[in-house]
Amino acid sequence: MHIEDLAKEYLTKTDEELLQLATDLEQLTSAAQTALTNELAKRRINVAERPKVFRDEGSQSRLERLADSAPLSSRDSHQVGEFVTEVLRVYHDHFWLFVKLIAPQ
Repeated sequence: MHIEDLAKEYLTKTDEELLQLATDLEQLTSAAQTALTNELAKRRINVAERPKVFRDEGSQSRLERLADSAPLSSRDSHQVGEFVTEVLRVYHDHFWLFVKLIAPQ
């Protein structure tokens, strides 16, 4: 399956089903792991705070390690916000230039 197909499949699953899949992360392909991690992030599901029913008996799973490094810090999210603001400002200031470049002659 392609990652887009996996993303659509994970979109239809419940939070509990996604957490169950996360417990067997090593059995998933890398594309499936990426799609699962992305879907969990979209839903703001923190794997470290999952119910004990879904916890592994051993150490921290690979998904938990990825989740720990995945979220943006407030500094990073502030920089992203500044970047988006700057892009929108440039677009707004040069709107007619963009129209002239895009519009067919």
